[in-house]
Amino acid sequence: MRQIISLTRQQSMRHYLEQVWALLEDAYRDVAGGLHFADHAALLDESARWQLALCDGRVLAVTVFKAKKGLKLIAMAAACELAGARDALCEMLRRALRQAWMELSGRAESFVMKYCDGHRFLIHGSLIPQLLDKPIEATAADGYHYVREILQQRKTKIAVGTFRA
Repeated sequence: MRQIISLTRQQSMRHYLEQVWALLEDAYRDVAGGLHFADHAALLDESARWQLALCDGRVLAVTVFKAKKGLKLIAMAAACELAGARDALCEMLRRALRQAWMELSGRAESFVMKYCDGHRFLIHGSLIPQLLDKPIEATAADGYHYVREILQQRKTKIAVGTFRA
């Protein structure tokens, strides 16, 4: 039976840390800029909340949040080899869009827009500098995409979700 749980205490997160770390490493292996956590300790220290989809004690999917203008989803992954993992991640992301915001690019952007109704939660590019407290470069005529530097790499991003000003 699948369940989705939220964890906010490091003590609770430690119980699932190895599984979560393995999923995140696998998910971000081929992403330019990669996983933004140096190690297990950084993942725990920089996380305000994890949401996990579990089945028989195994982590099917994870979303990781930090506290920034409300909650910002900063990492996500699914054990795609396990039945129901992708659907669980979709369910978690649909919920997250109502409670948090996220920056997306590449495959993550395509996935959230296609399967999780991300287009219903677009955040206009004019709001991004205040959300990030960092400069951005507007890129597209759509008013939503922008470029910013992440770990010495210029990336085109889009922000979706719900934030607190």
